[in-house]
Amino acid sequence: MLYFSVALLLCVAVTSASRAQSSGWPTKEFLIVQSDPYSMLPDSLQSHHQLTDDEQTALTDMEVFLTEVAERYEHMGFRAPELERVEGVSGGEAYKVHFFDYDDHDTSSFRVRRKSGSTTEMQIDASRSFQKDGVPLDRTYEHLAHELFHLVQRAYQPSANVIQNDWIIEGQAQAMGMHMLQKILRKDPYAGSQDGYRLGARPYYTPLQDIAATRVPKADYLTASFWRYVGEVFAASKKNGRAGVELIEPDYRYLVDMFQHPYPASASLDADLLWADQGLRNVLGYGLDRVYANFVSTFAAYVPVRLTKEPEHGADNAEINWRNFVFGGCARSADLTATSISADIELVVDANAASCFTVKVWGEGQAGLSLQIHSGDADALAALRIGTLGGAKVGSPVLVAPLPGGGYLGHWRFSVEAGEPAVFIISNVAANPTKTRKVLLSLNASSDFWESDMTQPRQVASARGGSASPAAAMPLARDRTREQAAKEFAEGLDTLSNRSSNSVGVSHNYEVRGCVGQAFAESGCGPTTSIHLTLMPGAFADGFQTTGTGGGLAQVMSQFIAMADNGAFATDRGLRDAFGEAADMEGSYVHIRIPAIDYGFTGTFTEAIIGVNGGKGRGEFEARGPADLVPGRGRLFPHTGTVTIEEFTPSVLRGSFSGQLTDLSSVDFTAFGDDQALPVQRQIQGRFAITAPWEGDKRVTVYSVLGGGDGNAMADLYEVFPAARNFDIEALTGIDPSTISGSGSGYSVGMLPVSEITELPVCSCECRIDRNQPRACLKVCKPKILACGQANQLVERFGASVTAQSHPVSGTQSSSSGDPVRPTRDEYIRGLIDNGYPPDRIDFLVGEMDAFMAENGGWAER
Repeated sequence: MLYFSVALLLCVAVTSASRAQSSGWPTKEFLIVQSDPYSMLPDSLQSHHQLTDDEQTALTDMEVFLTEVAERYEHMGFRAPELERVEGVSGGEAYKVHFFDYDDHDTSSFRVRRKSGSTTEMQIDASRSFQKDGVPLDRTYEHLAHELFHLVQRAYQPSANVIQNDWIIEGQAQAMGMHMLQKILRKDPYAGSQDGYRLGARPYYTPLQDIAATRVPKADYLTASFWRYVGEVFAASKKNGRAGVELIEPDYRYLVDMFQHPYPASASLDADLLWADQGLRNVLGYGLDRVYANFVSTFAAYVPVRLTKEPEHGADNAEINWRNFVFGGCARSADLTATSISADIELVVDANAASCFTVKVWGEGQAGLSLQIHSGDADALAALRIGTLGGAKVGSPVLVAPLPGGGYLGHWRFSVEAGEPAVFIISNVAANPTKTRKVLLSLNASSDFWESDMTQPRQVASARGGSASPAAAMPLARDRTREQAAKEFAEGLDTLSNRSSNSVGVSHNYEVRGCVGQAFAESGCGPTTSIHLTLMPGAFADGFQTTGTGGGLAQVMSQFIAMADNGAFATDRGLRDAFGEAADMEGSYVHIRIPAIDYGFTGTFTEAIIGVNGGKGRGEFEARGPADLVPGRGRLFPHTGTVTIEEFTPSVLRGSFSGQLTDLSSVDFTAFGDDQALPVQRQIQGRFAITAPWEGDKRVTVYSVLGGGDGNAMADLYEVFPAARNFDIEALTGIDPSTISGSGSGYSVGMLPVSEITELPVCSCECRIDRNQPRACLKVCKPKILACGQANQLVERFGASVTAQSHPVSGTQSSSSGDPVRPTRDEYIRGLIDNGYPPDRIDFLVGEMDAFMAENGGWAER
């Protein structure tokens, strides 16, 4: 409903958002004068060296360039600088620029300073402005635009004592200076020689605001990469697109709106963060936490795409070197295999910084990947965002509590290309960035899958893109994220996947009463755990999948947009074809039910309910019997599926299953004699891994992250539909749950208390209680112990059934009273073999009968 409402909104005439405009500059003429502002003498009496004709021409060119820059700054809407004015060459006023020889040590060849409370001045060093032939360097013009923008920034400062720290003022000015040089003179002095400086490569694994922590020269200037990215976001939003890896021309008019937000009363690192955060909210509709996460994920893939020359040692090496410098390397990794589907990655992420890691999932095609972080601090989890390389998918966590052992779980889901290392960027910025804390994380990566000897999945390998070529002219803004989402959706419709998060699932029913007077194997009674394994079109991820950028609502909207971009007809046809093929395919789903289990359980059930799709022309196969347990005319074919749980934690439920199968709908019971065994029509063996099994647990609560008033529906709307920021959409504020009084919906950072985490027990559950295990295992193993007792009841009935048959077990005799003669152990085993039981089932039943006979007089001896 929201999607169509917004689409309609954007198609009608609405009131455009107002933008604060400058009232016009008093002049845009510049006059470079040989003048030492620190001298007590007037300019006419100061001694300066004689300029050559080439140098004088160069100064005139600089004046013309400054005029063009001023015209563009004025057109963007920036305030005029409070720069000293003198009489110009045409009789009007001109901005005065001081040209003189000053100390070269630790000073720039171009600089500005506040002359008094109301005026500033611009200075050029006469000894460092020209090459030997009197021609200025290209970077000279960049410096001029850079310094002029510093004067613009100062026009918004409330006093001479308030100067933002350098990552803001130098980063913005550097981005603007380079942009003006390219726009006016069509020159890029760094192209082909200094791509790292050109792209703004600085360590973003150190705090954004802490330049000293980078230990990199000019890291404040290099932060131009962040401010340039925001300009690209702003430019792309005009066409309802999003900034991506490919270069688009930034629109720096967003800084006009940012500057309308007052500077803090005094400069500090925290003040910087708050100023930047509020300014971004004013401009984009969401704050630094989201912007930074999107930026670092996108920035991580700038190389090799944005290089201006072919990398000397190949694109792959350049890409690795780039991430090594920006994020301190992505050596932290997990390699998931078919036999090791889960792994932990240790990460340290600084406050207001980012890190990266890689996960490789075995196989081919698209695979579901779950990333989970267990923590006792909900606020720390809420500050984390994880994105894919290139920024196409960036999501905040789903928070889950309570968990066994305490604490909270932050969870992300992604669909990744199997067989290839997937690079992820994790950022750590709180809704209030001054409250962000450095964190040490243990991140669990695990992958969903299931398989059986009856399963026939069909994966479609993703098309790999060609090698990137060096960046040329700036292309038109395109939403590559949206294009990629539509492509992945179309590919997913053509799959029958056993690797996606929606193809596996688990649910628990703890509320029903336990079995009374009957065994689970007879009717599936009592509290149960159900496991669902299905071949599904890979296009349909679950509701927690990260498919775009933004919060939970944004992810859902991104899925609907991908469906819409694929086309209603194509989507409908693809779905009908995929589900129709699955319905006709034998073994395309397996439904399993066992007595209810809890986290920490490991063990085996041999009375599991297993149902398997029989395919076209058949009913459902069931793991039953095959022996009839009711002597004479009655019938009882118990559930005889075998399920082994190898691991059950909040991160993953992993195990195997097997069974002899019969389609009961195809059995003619009218032709059956008493105590006749079912025909075994199929056999199945398989295994499964289900990530985030808490999703099927009603005892836990899922919280959406709504911290700081930013993680709400409106912010999600702005991320999915960037053009919405350009219109008056106040009427839509009702969709924001945070504006509804007393709604009580959502999770607000800080509402939940910090919870201490204790170790989750892993219990090996057998039929007898192991007193050496943790006390918590008594509860965990209770379902298994009860199931064993019920199995003993069935064994007793089965023993009576075998010995009472009209065709007794070989070697047995009837007593004169008509009661069956107690069999020997060998006679019992031969009877099981004659009735078609498999070896593993015979071993189990004999073991149970051993226990029964020991309590009831023992086996017969003959």
